[in-house]
Parts: sequence; C-alpha cells; structure tokens
Amino acid sequence: MAEAGRKKRTITEIRESKKTGEKMVYMSVPDYTSAKWAETAGVDVAVVGIQAYTKDVKDGTFPDDDRSYGVDDREYEKFLGLVEKRRHQ
Repeated sequence: MAEAGRKKRTITEIRESKKTGEKMVYMSVPDYTSAKWAETAGVDVAVVGIQAYTKDVKDGTFPDDDRSYGVDDREYEKFLGLVEKRRHQ
C-alpha cells in the first residue's frame, strides 16, 4: 500500500530521474513482504530478488526451524528511521 497522497512511480519517471537528477530511494529486498515494508516506509523503487528463496522452496530446504526470512521488529523500526532520514537529505 502506498503512503497516503503518494502515487506509485512509473518506469518513465524512474528513467527521467536519471536525466533530471531527481533523488529517489532505491532498495533491493529479498521478498514481497519486505517490498511492502519498503513501500510503506517511502522507498521509491524496491527491487525484489527472489531467486534464492525460489531455489530453497523448490529444493525443500525452506522453511525449516533453522532457516527462515524475517526482520526483527527493532531492526524494522531502525530501517524506517534510516529511510525517513535519507528522504530528507
């Protein structure tokens, strides 16, 4: 879900930002859930990298008791603070 009053970026806008020098926050995230968190935090472009996850699921090695993808609530709050700080630079 996009931040209230904020529209999603289009490919054209992203390309144009390189020419105009407009600053955008880019982030690589491991999965869909992280991409949604990034979007909520105001990240302009979140690239989801799911290759490792897909391989693990197909191999039957994920999830298990020792391996899972997740973010501690304190780390998530720290992440939100860093993104907000970056957006105001």
